[in-house]
Amino acid sequence: MAGELNRIIMAFANAVEAKDGGKVAEFLQISKSQRIRERVGLILDRNPKIDLSHFCSIVDTAIITIGEALAVHFRAMQAYQRGCFVDAYTLLTQSSQAFLSEFRNQETMWPLDCIKVLVYDLRMVATRADKELAMQGKLPEKLTDAGRRMMSAFSTLTGTKAKRGATLSITCQLFKVYFKLNTVNLCRHLINTMEKPNFYDFNLWPASERVTYNYYTGRLEVLNDNFEMANKKLSYALAHCHRSHRSNIRIILMYLVPVKASTGVLPSYELLKAYHLYEYIDVVRAIRSGDVRLLKKALLRHEDRFLKAGVYLVLEKLETVVYRQIIKRIYLIQKQRDADKAHLLKLDVIHKAFKWLSVDIDFEEVECIMSTLIYKGYVKGYISHKNKVVVLKKEPAGGTSKDGPFPAIGANM
Repeated sequence: MAGELNRIIMAFANAVEAKDGGKVAEFLQISKSQRIRERVGLILDRNPKIDLSHFCSIVDTAIITIGEALAVHFRAMQAYQRGCFVDAYTLLTQSSQAFLSEFRNQETMWPLDCIKVLVYDLRMVATRADKELAMQGKLPEKLTDAGRRMMSAFSTLTGTKAKRGATLSITCQLFKVYFKLNTVNLCRHLINTMEKPNFYDFNLWPASERVTYNYYTGRLEVLNDNFEMANKKLSYALAHCHRSHRSNIRIILMYLVPVKASTGVLPSYELLKAYHLYEYIDVVRAIRSGDVRLLKKALLRHEDRFLKAGVYLVLEKLETVVYRQIIKRIYLIQKQRDADKAHLLKLDVIHKAFKWLSVDIDFEEVECIMSTLIYKGYVKGYISHKNKVVVLKKEPAGGTSKDGPFPAIGANM
């Protein structure tokens, strides 16, 4: 067993000497890869008195001193393998701090993959440690601690352009921590740093990291009611997400669908079914048909899911889009009866239509709804408050929907 451990350490030492960051990162993985972790854990369990520091000292060179850090890291692997996640996290914080200190001092970029792995494991092991603490009736605080450590690693890498290649990966891990802890206000500092002019060429980062970054920044824009920017960010994430990663596409669509719907761009039923987004089917039907009652029923039926995803308030605002469809129906009915006066909609008629559809609003609220529809560009026209009439833009003979009072809405994603 000791011979096998020595072979593992020698392979690690050779990778360090060759400055093969990818290979070194494989040896350091705890939560993602089982191969090294299981072997090390088994060796240490069967040899409890083994002098790890002695074995690992062969890794140290004149350029880098990480033998002791590796010994502690192996103990973290052993604890994780045993299911002792709090102990594993404590040991990991010690080893990662030592590794990061040494890796930061390297003049080239070879340790960047190692830094990414260490930061990823800080989050993952901390998450499992918090679950263990919660089951013991103790305060789960490891993820908060991991966030501070990850932020420290991020800050030390931003100064040198050659080492900024790892910053997007760390940023994405921090986003996940902050969203988990509901401290999303802490994301702003990261975004301000990452989006500084000449900080780093965004397209040089791996596609997976670019997708994750745009997904989380898109969600932040949703929270800020900035749907135009949210649409841009989430659309980027969807366009660049690998087609085989269906679960990731589904998560992106969970936020992109209501954002697109707020601009009148609706998904096809086929798309919703393909990615198991059945909770949106009645929402889309309600918008297409102008059925406020159906929209409210859909929101009530899936309220818990929408609240958990953080899209409920966005979906509530879709009532405005539904109102637009109702106004369009009134217009089309009037057009059949008297085409010359179809563009003149009495507010009293609109109010009665809402009442018939069980929309309990007063006359003043009808004026407010029409003002909102006109302001947002869903309806072209103006309100004559003196005559209590909505004056719609006249539809020219032979014109398209773009030329009429109701700009095109409801296109498919």
